[in-house]
Amino acid sequence: MKKFLLSLIIMAALVACNNNTAVKTTAADEAYTKNLATAQAFFAAFAAKDSVKMASYVTDNFMWSPPAVGLDSLSKDKWYAQMQVFMNTYNDITFTNPLWRKGVDNDNNLDGSVRVYGLWNSKFASSGKTGLLKYYCTFEFDKDGKIATQQEFYNAADLSIER
Repeated sequence: MKKFLLSLIIMAALVACNNNTAVKTTAADEAYTKNLATAQAFFAAFAAKDSVKMASYVTDNFMWSPPAVGLDSLSKDKWYAQMQVFMNTYNDITFTNPLWRKGVDNDNNLDGSVRVYGLWNSKFASSGKTGLLKYYCTFEFDKDGKIATQQEFYNAADLSIER
């Protein structure tokens, strides 16, 4: 009987220590993985100053919300024009220390959206001096995986500080 109990305890311990870490992949996880690749390619196109490539990642009815007060839900055309201004104002644009995160819906459920924190580093085209922008952004996507909305958060005054 002692051997039986000892065997039972050992078996229970072995089962409890089984490190089967199989992770279920949900539809939201799959959407996030796909959308993350799109968001990263979108940023890479910005850093390369390729506004045409950037525009290929967004929907026709894309809505952009920059941080400036009173500028919310701007159209794709207004966004595109502003990207041209940024690309003409800055050189050597890089996004550093990115922290990519899964987004959630209003009920705090994963929804395939993408959030990112990071630093935009650049040089002013006019002076060659360095610019630094602490940055947070959210992306929401349509069913085809294109960016439908982009909400950006940063101190807009930092866009003009030369270091």
